[in-house]
Amino acid sequence: MSRTDKNFIMIVDDDPDTLSFLKTLLSTKYPSRVILTAQSGLQCLKNIEKISFSYPSIVLTDFQMSSMNGAELKDKLRRKYPGLKIVLFTALSRAISGFDFVILKPVSIDDLFSCIDDLSR
Repeated sequence: MSRTDKNFIMIVDDDPDTLSFLKTLLSTKYPSRVILTAQSGLQCLKNIEKISFSYPSIVLTDFQMSSMNGAELKDKLRRKYPGLKIVLFTALSRAISGFDFVILKPVSIDDLFSCIDDLSR
């Protein structure tokens, strides 16, 4: 059985610039953590499957992505990895439920760090 790894964070966004920025930001703030990225929900699921010994403790995902949006990814992740913490970042102002945190875009760096710190406790 796989287990969650508190030092492992996955970022999911279809914008390569956002992925690069967030990975650099989180790697600098949390140097002891492994920060992985995926450009789609499907790639996220495949990447987690490849790492059979554990899965991330936190997944940060965009909402609007092609082929699988953030809510669909959340549903798939929750079924397979029930202890996983999932954070949504979105420009949508409508209420979105089922996530551990929702961060509105543009993403505040302080809000992002605070969210990760809270979920890591």
